[in-house]
Amino acid sequence: MITGRRIVEEADGRVRVDYAAPPKPEPIPMLRDGVVRIEGSIRGFGDCSAASLRQALKDWPAGEPIVVEIDSDGGHIGEAVAMHLALRNDPRPVTVRIFGQASSAAGLVAMAADRIEIAVSGRFAIHYSRYESVGTATATRLRAMADLLDETDAQIVDLLVPRCRCSRGWLLQALVSERKFTGHEAVEVGFADAVIPNR
Repeated sequence: MITGRRIVEEADGRVRVDYAAPPKPEPIPMLRDGVVRIEGSIRGFGDCSAASLRQALKDWPAGEPIVVEIDSDGGHIGEAVAMHLALRNDPRPVTVRIFGQASSAAGLVAMAADRIEIAVSGRFAIHYSRYESVGTATATRLRAMADLLDETDAQIVDLLVPRCRCSRGWLLQALVSERKFTGHEAVEVGFADAVIPNR
């Protein structure tokens, strides 16, 4: 598969098509300016992944409380759970600050923190898992995907329930309706501990 194509003009004036893949940009480290930054879409590669987070935690000063800033629209649920576990299993206290959004899978990462702060204009959003299909699928394949989605939905509930101050029934309905919360609403229902000023 051709992954990149560009027109190149040689020194002698000849023009050719270069089919080589463009060089991959260096991943941006998560640990920047004394803060672990989770930004953009969570994927199993690049600078917003569990591997990048584990490296940032390794580079964090020993014995110092960890500060994580999240501004992410979510992404891959499996990767988010791995990020959640990396934070949860770190012995140091973890504070998460949400200045933009912690939506979808990013909200599950935030649930690992000992303390969650959200900006006045910050947003927190939850929903059940989704399957985006490309191409065709058999009934057997679709049934298998439905089973996987059910398992993933149970995992989402398990990660949200410990912080949610509302009933389990309320939480399940909020997931169905793909509920979005303002900073104050997130604190009211328990998904954050405090509202902080915008920056």
